[in-house]
Amino acid sequence: LFGVSKKAKFGQSKPINTQSIQKEWRKVIEQNQQEIKDLFNYGKIEDWVECRTLMENDFTFENEIYELLINWLTSIDWKDEKEVKSLFYYTEIVSNSDYKPNPLVLLKYHKQLQETLKKLIGKSDFIIISGVNSSKYSTLIDNIIKLYFYHTSHSWKNKNHVEQYDIDRTEMANLIPEYIKAYLGGISILVISVLKCNSAPINTYADLVLFYMKNDKSIEQYCPLASELFSKYNEPSDFFYKNASKITALVLKNDLSDKEITYFTKNVLLSQLGITNKEDTIQKLEKHLEKIKDNPKVAKHIVNTYEKDLIETSTNWHELYAKKENTAIRRIAVSKSTAQSAKMVLKSYPNNIEARVLKNLLEKAIEFKNKPKVYNLNNKPITIFKDLHFKFLVIEELMYKQKVLLPFFDLHIFAKEYTAKEIETDAYEVIPEVKKYFRNLEIPENLLKKVKILHQDSGLDGGSEFIYQMYSNWDPGAGDEVFKVSNKAIYDLDLLPNLKEIIGLENSNPSNKLKKTLKDRNVKLTNEE
Repeated sequence: LFGVSKKAKFGQSKPINTQSIQKEWRKVIEQNQQEIKDLFNYGKIEDWVECRTLMENDFTFENEIYELLINWLTSIDWKDEKEVKSLFYYTEIVSNSDYKPNPLVLLKYHKQLQETLKKLIGKSDFIIISGVNSSKYSTLIDNIIKLYFYHTSHSWKNKNHVEQYDIDRTEMANLIPEYIKAYLGGISILVISVLKCNSAPINTYADLVLFYMKNDKSIEQYCPLASELFSKYNEPSDFFYKNASKITALVLKNDLSDKEITYFTKNVLLSQLGITNKEDTIQKLEKHLEKIKDNPKVAKHIVNTYEKDLIETSTNWHELYAKKENTAIRRIAVSKSTAQSAKMVLKSYPNNIEARVLKNLLEKAIEFKNKPKVYNLNNKPITIFKDLHFKFLVIEELMYKQKVLLPFFDLHIFAKEYTAKEIETDAYEVIPEVKKYFRNLEIPENLLKKVKILHQDSGLDGGSEFIYQMYSNWDPGAGDEVFKVSNKAIYDLDLLPNLKEIIGLENSNPSNKLKKTLKDRNVKLTNEE
């Protein structure tokens, strides 16, 4: 395997690479699973739960994978460059979910893996694979920790099943601070996701941020812990983001030098808000271009893109900065944790040069909050629908099909301007603020006259747009239902004088009374195809 055939008996596909081995592993796992399932199909195993349990406890093949990993880690000659590179590739394969291993197998090897990792952490870092995307010894350790992100019984195979085999990630998460302090800079987001299982995650995270601030080697570098605290891509429920102000408070309790608070404000907080100065931005682009320009593996159009960005930054900085500033202002206005953190820094260090930037952003965030918004939740509609779900169908027709009901509602724009609380756009349930907006939305009489057809989409045609705006992860394949129209819609029909047809109303299981009323009004009911 990767030139180390004495340590592996599988991976014989040609050419031997990551993709071919993953494909082969998946094939072996599927064959093993099918053999057990066949026993159920042939009546040799009578109970399906017993069959599934046997499938989920079949460690035959994965035993080889983990035994090889642990034996290799404990017996490898770290001076043998070829073998070390092969081991690194092996950890890359094992530490992702592409071949979908049995997640319970990690439980069996957890103690061995943990003890092995304790011995590995602290060894001096070195480059294993050089190049644009160089990989180090620390990346190999990172790969092993990532096993606890992908391959626990939280994964898809064991959803609501065999919970007694669940792995407590705390033990591994408690090793992560030691790993981070040993290898500054090379921390993946997936490892940070495991860190939240630490026995004291908030205090530990604050301690690690402080460690970056006080470490001379890292003081001018980007802090890999920053994005989980203040990135614009975080959702309100994300653990470290939700607790960012608590973590900031713990950091600020320490006696910080001006250099250290500048680091926190600039490299942890402002950088995640997209606020950088012209010189730093140009320097970063130039360094990146230097790395990729002469690399044959980097496509020419990518190099061209960075070159254009560099020219644009050099010649049109004020316009670019204004856009970044507007984004940062919106973020502070809607994110309570970010705003509180900014206020704490400003209060504790008002004279710091970077803190003055925060002051400007906070003042403008207050102005933003008081500005008129595109979407007004507090409309007092003249036209009242008795059946809100029926109104949703009308909104779908006029706003998303005919495109005449304006403003066109976009969840992401709404979330950026709504300041009463933070809206989680990656929603697994109805967002109440969006529902309220649609409920209070005025639909003028002249537009109601334009409604001739309504369509209740079950999801066969992709689903109605209004649903995804209100419930972004709505999934009819997972059992999520349409918003059913009730008999109250009878009283709303007078609002739609030109309605001629409703497609897909069978998805609401309409009552005979509703169907008869529609028939009497010459409204055709057409089943969804």
